[in-house]
Amino acid sequence: MKLYLLRHAEAAPITGGRDNPGRPLTEKGIEQAQIVAAEMKAGQISFDMILASPYLRASQTAEIIAAELELLDKLVREPILSPGIDFNQFMELLDDYQRYNSLLVVGHEPDLGLIAGELLCLEEARPLKKAEWVEIDVNE
Repeated sequence: MKLYLLRHAEAAPITGGRDNPGRPLTEKGIEQAQIVAAEMKAGQISFDMILASPYLRASQTAEIIAAELELLDKLVREPILSPGIDFNQFMELLDDYQRYNSLLVVGHEPDLGLIAGELLCLEEARPLKKAEWVEIDVNE
């Protein structure tokens, strides 16, 4: 399986009246997601499924990419991808999607960086910047 981990694009800052799950992408974040989508399209990267955290910023990032790649019907919001997922939970989620050859997961830091570090057999996390993605070949 080719696994693509993507950190959501830039989101609005946390403010007193706005809860963390509902923070939308900023204009810059929308542009970042559009750039990632264009890069993926130009590279002819496609996905069997796109999994996204239900948090607004991750969902919006995933929607922009899915729309550009004409894969909106392949987008699933997975509650387990909310901030705080650990490596074992992530591997259980992957088991649910093991029949797919190419999977995009849109989520949050530091979770994705820790997961990437584990999957890449690094001694530490592999943090992702906003709208940064990493491709990992996952062997059974």
